[in-house]
Amino acid sequence: TGIALVMLLAFVKAIAAFAATVVIARIAIRPLLALVAGTGNEEVFTATALGIALAAAWATGQIGLSLTLGGFLGGLTLSETPYRVVIQSEITAFRGLLLGFFFIYVGFSLDAGIIAQHWVAVLGIAVAFVGVKVLTNVGASLVFRWSVPGSTQLGFLLSQGSEFAFVILSLPVVRALVGESTASILVAAVALSMAATPNLAEAGRVLAGQMRRRRQKAVDPELTPRST
Repeated sequence: TGIALVMLLAFVKAIAAFAATVVIARIAIRPLLALVAGTGNEEVFTATALGIALAAAWATGQIGLSLTLGGFLGGLTLSETPYRVVIQSEITAFRGLLLGFFFIYVGFSLDAGIIAQHWVAVLGIAVAFVGVKVLTNVGASLVFRWSVPGSTQLGFLLSQGSEFAFVILSLPVVRALVGESTASILVAAVALSMAATPNLAEAGRVLAGQMRRRRQKAVDPELTPRST
């Protein structure tokens, strides 16, 4: 009962945070950015955009949610404004740096001892996760009338986990619910799937190429080598 109450409270807080993001973006953020943009000062505009993201992270931290979730909501707020293209170009220099800090934070949140002890579980979860995503992505692509080779290649390309999984698993309520050990295993599995992205993308490309060649041979028998 206690866990259910905590989860319900966290869910209500998250919904309230999303709702507040939508309202604030329309009432305050757009006029503020329009005012700053009117000054023509690029440095102030960039600082304002970064300040909005940091303020959102601070706000979610104050109500007991993840700072990372706040940063995500801050970015979502900025993306809903007419200045999203300008903001994207202005913060390009900071994006790689901040993304690096984010992954460093994720790395420090892992328990190396637990991962070494449960490496089989980490590997198994990563393989199962990738397999399920490949199948679901291929199925969804086929529903939208993609070709089988194209669906297969896309399925492998999008089979890895995402940074948002780290955001969810960093929430205190989630870590308390699943346990620190399980959370570390899940984060490691997602990270492993992301690290395997180049190999998965190449495997999908090769498999799709083989499918296309077999289809061409079926259509044009002259492409099939004849035995002497």
